[in-house]
Amino acid sequence: TSFLENLGKPAAQVVVPLAAVATMRSRVEQETGIVARITAAMRGRLAKHTAAGGLGLLVTVVVAASVLHRNIDHSVQDFSTSGSAGGGEAAAVANPAAASVRFTEAEGRATPESPGDTMREGAEASSASVLEDWLSGWSDPVNLGPIVNTAGGESAPALSFDGLTLLFSSDRVGGQSGGDLWMSTRTSPADAFGSPVKLGPTVNTLSDDHGPSLSADGLTLLLSSDRPGGLVGGHDLWMATRRLLSDSFDEPVHLGPTVNSSANDSWPTLSADGRTLLFSSDRRGGLGGYDLWMSTRATSDGDFGDPVNLGFAVNSNDWDFFSALSADGRVLVFSSTRPGNGKSDLWISGRSSCDEAFGTAINLGGQFNTSADEVSVAISGDGRTLIFASDRRGGLGSWDLWMCTRTNSVQNTTELPGRPAPAVAPFDATEARKHRQAWAESLAVPVEMTNSIGMKFVLIPPGEFEMGTSSQEIDQLLSEARAENAPEYYVDLVSLEGPKHRVRITRPFYLGRCEVTREQYARVTSATNPLLNGPASNLPVETIPWADAVRFCEKLSKLSGEESRGNKYRLPTEAEWEFACRAGTITRFSFGDEVSLLGQYAWWRENADERAHGVGEKMPNAFGVHDMHGNLAEWCADAYVEYRQGPQSDPVASEDNSVRVLRGGAYGHSPRAMRCASRARGVLGGDNAVTGFRVALEVNPIAFQ
Repeated sequence: TSFLENLGKPAAQVVVPLAAVATMRSRVEQETGIVARITAAMRGRLAKHTAAGGLGLLVTVVVAASVLHRNIDHSVQDFSTSGSAGGGEAAAVANPAAASVRFTEAEGRATPESPGDTMREGAEASSASVLEDWLSGWSDPVNLGPIVNTAGGESAPALSFDGLTLLFSSDRVGGQSGGDLWMSTRTSPADAFGSPVKLGPTVNTLSDDHGPSLSADGLTLLLSSDRPGGLVGGHDLWMATRRLLSDSFDEPVHLGPTVNSSANDSWPTLSADGRTLLFSSDRRGGLGGYDLWMSTRATSDGDFGDPVNLGFAVNSNDWDFFSALSADGRVLVFSSTRPGNGKSDLWISGRSSCDEAFGTAINLGGQFNTSADEVSVAISGDGRTLIFASDRRGGLGSWDLWMCTRTNSVQNTTELPGRPAPAVAPFDATEARKHRQAWAESLAVPVEMTNSIGMKFVLIPPGEFEMGTSSQEIDQLLSEARAENAPEYYVDLVSLEGPKHRVRITRPFYLGRCEVTREQYARVTSATNPLLNGPASNLPVETIPWADAVRFCEKLSKLSGEESRGNKYRLPTEAEWEFACRAGTITRFSFGDEVSLLGQYAWWRENADERAHGVGEKMPNAFGVHDMHGNLAEWCADAYVEYRQGPQSDPVASEDNSVRVLRGGAYGHSPRAMRCASRARGVLGGDNAVTGFRVALEVNPIAFQ
């Protein structure tokens, strides 16, 4: 408006040459950029200087800001094709067919002045619909407690897609600088996060490293840093990768000048499909101190294109920063210093599809926001966990991490973007083959593979199933056991098969088609026991302690033919074992409930002649795995503990006790011990008879390139 008045033109209807528009934009960008830099420089120092008697400095800054702002109209909005501005006396409507920008009155208009206005109204309606569903059902925020939070400052959280890994920035004791990245994990959404671990020198430096974001597959880490090697300016965006989830991240790589600028580019967020990058920047061309910008790429491993400002619907004249995207890309949560409940609040914007613009942002309200600062937010893939940072009352330090949860969710809780649907039980043998094939094609890996020493593995897809035994089934099993005078220890074991609970296996993995044989064990460990060699080398290795089974996996991973391909072997978790054993069934055995068929699939008390038999001699289940029932009881990675209540993702009992889980039953056992849900226990270091094991392998597509 000031610019037009200087030209002697009315603001209502005027055609302004694009050169003049560019001049005005440059003027606004320059002056707001100066104030933004003063604000950024002074915010961290005002408290200290004021406390030290530096009131004159504070007054000087305020006066300087006022002078620099004297001719700036703060209602200037983004010059976009999306239609009218969110407020003010005039809005800019770009006409892509003409070399001009037409200004129209924003008030008192009965009909839209351009097709863009209609598009904006539709976007606002769809945004409201999305947010109405998303905002419901959240619990009140809960402090993550002294294991995660400290007397220092914890902020900028990032959650893995499954919600089980938490990354965050902290200046706690033990870091390398004033800001490092730390990681905490938990075994299920019902558990608390464990003690944080610093990511280490490949990621953290003596510079300020903060604002992490994890890709949906957990193999890519984005972060902000002012480390050497960036562009001239402040913080830049960097990316680190790893081949396997068990690996450390490689040294971060600068995202380059297309994304980064000579200003501060910070706090990245990567979409679940890996093709959209959101970040905050105080670069020229923004509307406020910090704005949210978006860059996209055609594929999840391509280069990001030129960033675009999210515009007036999301950004304001203040600071808009620290964003998080829902897994489907339709909900954006971010922090803003615009007028709200406190100095900085959480705001939310929605859209009905990823092809649309985000609607006008709204404040998350008093359930989340207080009169203090609420900033830096993270959302789990299923939309049921939200973590943010706040300096509100009740915390342990200057900044703490707080968590809200909900049981309902409009998000797809199982599917990773761009991947096949998970194998959700029940499903039959035909569907099991289709699931395995679909995931093999998606990952560009084989359905079945043979490693460097001839061990054969089958691909197990991600999926969901009911793990354990219901209380009704347990009562029936106990009644049968007592009628047959079963040993008392068996009664105790059956009682710990409940409660039945929903389990999600979120990642595919390879599982040994058969139990580890004597010949394979001797080859890897160089053992000289005569029982491991000779004509019976195809027999499963027997009476192996749990710790020896773990060491076998470690040594197998270090063989030259395996380590060079990045293969990491381990024992399967108890949940992975049962999911692979059931292979989509919900019956007592992987083939049904009929004990009369057991002899076709298992060596057990009635047909084994009190000894183990060669592996793979019986029929496999629908996943192609042999001997999941009988022959030898198999070690799992888990400690033997009671099941937790409620749904869980990738559970593993990591308690430090002396008892580990055995599954599948052995050649001398009854059918009850060979059920899919049957659990047994073995003592660490003890002489556990009739025990063997099979190994799992993390899927590594690079190994097959």
